[in-house]
Amino acid sequence: MTTREIRQTSAEMAEAAREKGAEAMKAARKQTEEIAQDAGQALKRVSKDRAESGKDALADQGEALASKLRHEAAGDGTLRSRLLGVVADGVGEASEDLRDQSLSSLLSRAESFARQHPGVFVAGAAVAGFALARFAQASGQAGVPVTGSGGRDSRPNVRRGPEGKDQPDDPAVLVAGHPDKQEASGGKTP
Repeated sequence: MTTREIRQTSAEMAEAAREKGAEAMKAARKQTEEIAQDAGQALKRVSKDRAESGKDALADQGEALASKLRHEAAGDGTLRSRLLGVVADGVGEASEDLRDQSLSSLLSRAESFARQHPGVFVAGAAVAGFALARFAQASGQAGVPVTGSGGRDSRPNVRRGPEGKDQPDDPAVLVAGHPDKQEASGGKTP
């Protein structure tokens, strides 16, 4: 073999290697794109499934809230009861709508409403947040006193003092051995 033939053969082999390498790169790129596309679709499915289950859970919670509100509204026919009934009906209808519609249609409806009525949307969000906070507070753990405005405790005739200690509203509530009574009598228990 002459030098020229060796160069020609080397060039042909290098060209063939480049072509094979380009084909391998193209196949690898295509396979990577397919895997990424499959992974993206799987992620979309999982996300959609989780969003739907979250939507259903939220609808369940809304129905439970509506049921509790209806229970609270039943009875005396006062303004409070009637208002609770109206709110319960609204929450119940919203829960049904939430369950019956797709997530994308709900989001587009909410976005459209927010653009058309921004003040009402913000006020509604504030009211919904307040209602959820009250619901969460009412659904708190049993046995844990829930304090409201003024530091009042759920126990009758007891309030929280400035140091976080229980203080009776009425001195007549004091009983022998109560720490506040000991302080009032100079630290001595009668």
